[in-house]
Amino acid sequence: MIPPFAADGNLPPGIHWATWEEVASRFGTNHHRRRLLKGLERALKALKRANCPTVYLNGSFVTARADPSDYDVTWEMEGFDVTKLDPVFSDFDRDCAA
Repeated sequence: MIPPFAADGNLPPGIHWATWEEVASRFGTNHHRRRLLKGLERALKALKRANCPTVYLNGSFVTARADPSDYDVTWEMEGFDVTKLDPVFSDFDRDCAA
């Protein structure tokens, strides 16, 4: 479950486990955010194909900002098969945009 935002517009400290549906419902609140969600969904599917067990979502996307600049992710490496990772994750020619 994703807790309410704190007074500063951020989530409380800690790891907040959530399903894709919870993330999409909570953070896909306008056109800009839904566009970012589409990219995030593509990235998550690519990570899943590489056997990624867990992804952590962070950055301005998981704040109360109406127009976050992006989302940040990191993932667990246990069981992860880097040979199955889409090469776009190693392409930094577009300001790190995967």
